[in-house]
Amino acid sequence: MSDLKRERMILYSTHVLPDAEEASDWVLLLRQGRLLMEGTVTDLLGSKSSIQVRLFNDVVTEDEWRTLPGVSHVSRSGTTWELETQAKDVTERALLELMLERDLRLQSLHVGHPSLESLFLEMNA
Repeated sequence: MSDLKRERMILYSTHVLPDAEEASDWVLLLRQGRLLMEGTVTDLLGSKSSIQVRLFNDVVTEDEWRTLPGVSHVSRSGTTWELETQAKDVTERALLELMLERDLRLQSLHVGHPSLESLFLEMNA
């Protein structure tokens, strides 16, 4: 499909959003026949990232996570904190500084980017 799309416009309809994200330049998200949003994959997903942090010594409060630059939302599931950020690099740097200052022991760190599927699910929650 990649070779064809250089020469022509291809209309591709699917419920498999990871395929649409990979193959498409422009996406329309529909729900029950109504347009939810449209645009390039990059524009739709924006610069939003999530950082999942799990510490051995869980002594950081939700309010402290919220004070990190760029953090727009904080949630917790068990011992894992998820930080949503619009400024991943700035948030990562501040997170590392906090860990060093407080002698926090990192168990795991995962940086993720949203997908069309997570965006669609979030819009329909």
